Amino acid sequence: VTERHYRNDIFLVAYPDGWRVITSPATEPPYAIFANPNNTALMVFGVEAVDPLPQLDIAPENLRTDIRTISLGDDEVFAVLIGLDRQWDTLLPLFELMLDTLRPNTQ
Repeated sequence: VTERHYRNDIFLVAYPDGWRVITSPATEPPYAIFANPNNTALMVFGVEAVDPLPQLDIAPENLRTDIRTISLGDDEVFAVLIGLDRQWDTLLPLFELMLDTLRPNTQ
């Protein structure tokens, strides 16, 4: 993890300024949870579906979720955005930007 990028054995992705990175335990397939500064949104990127998905301490009826599977050559990356409905117009472009930066780890 650097100030702007998360890398594991499979992929590299850039994340938004100010967001925290929470990495997976060493005993699990690699994933990272990116949390915005006010804890109203999460993005999850992993080599497998994360089950159960992390939860926000917000009433479910106020949340939206977007789940995607992205092919990176021989590998797939599971990507999820969870956030407040009222912030969706801001969160979705950030999620799309992260998806645009997603690359196979070639190192």
